[in-house]
Amino acid sequence: MTARVRPDGVSVSLQLVTRRFPQARAAWLGGSVAAGNATATSDLDITVLLDGLPAPYRSSEIVEGWPVEMFVQTEDSLLEFCAQDRRRRRPTTMRLVGTAIVLLDHDGSGQRLREALHRIDQLGPPPEPPDHMAARRYAVNDLLTDLDSAVTVDEALTVAAALLREAGDLLLSTHRHWSGSGKWLLRELEALDRERGTDQAARLVHGLRAAATDDSTLMQQAVRHILDESGGPLFSGYRRTAKQSAPVEIRTATIDEAGLSELLHCAASDPASAIQRYRNDSATALLGAHLDGDLVGVLGYAVSDAAVTVLHIATAADRRRTGVGVALLGALRRAVPSGLPIVAETDRDGVEFYAAIGFAVTSLGEKYPGVERFSVRD
Repeated sequence: MTARVRPDGVSVSLQLVTRRFPQARAAWLGGSVAAGNATATSDLDITVLLDGLPAPYRSSEIVEGWPVEMFVQTEDSLLEFCAQDRRRRRPTTMRLVGTAIVLLDHDGSGQRLREALHRIDQLGPPPEPPDHMAARRYAVNDLLTDLDSAVTVDEALTVAAALLREAGDLLLSTHRHWSGSGKWLLRELEALDRERGTDQAARLVHGLRAAATDDSTLMQQAVRHILDESGGPLFSGYRRTAKQSAPVEIRTATIDEAGLSELLHCAASDPASAIQRYRNDSATALLGAHLDGDLVGVLGYAVSDAAVTVLHIATAADRRRTGVGVALLGALRRAVPSGLPIVAETDRDGVEFYAAIGFAVTSLGEKYPGVERFSVRD
């Protein structure tokens, strides 16, 4: 049987944007298709610029045989996502636009933002704070000890795989280079090697392969070299102080409260529909988290006879990992009927939050191409 040939990705993208977003200011096609190295499994990474609602949101679908990832943004949300990516040292959004093909450009913003985001990409990430670097060195040194004491090949291989990730990320942080996960971590390490004339990526990969044959020497050597470049191993004298949870005030909120809809945009794939639902569906309700008078978090939920379903939860970017989300879920538990379980559906990024506070996690598989979803329950 002859494999079905997909139509040209650029043409499909342009037709899709033109048909679906006649009001778009600009649109870009990024990823492997734009770079000219697409494979049979590559998708279409399309970013669309709108003036306002329903942006921002993202969606996934299949169009004419192509998996399509659609990132619908306003100019403000696009720049905010770039700022978030820069803080976490992942150049995702800026490269989706900064190295993209401009599909359409009605007001000049297509080329202007492409150039601006490319410049941000070229700047690289900000330097890591000293306490973050110390934590990375400590973690790598701890894994190196585990590798040295592994008692089976399986243990050694598992630790070596973790070391490739953690030591590689430490090296990239040391040289203020972008990082990544999965294949993107290896690609960033290879890019750093090309810049510096080194071979650290190959040494880590060779070390991982050797660990699978019960020889951890190459991985130990590669990691020790990285530790030496990054300030040396760290154990004795290391101290880490826990962050204090934010003293937030939780109270019932309404969808028209100032700042709430903007926070909701961070959590909802279709913000316009979500806002409409909170206005019209009496089974839904909202909780807002306030700190010093400012709204810093929101949780939307629905109550049925069987469960309390978390529909959306979001925290302001500068208040993440400070206890706001935990405080919102605690307030939800106190606000709803005793005995009803709290449930939610989330993605791989969100599932770690729920798992860390004791929710049971069940994988729902890939509900969309390449996108695994999870069910969580307290």
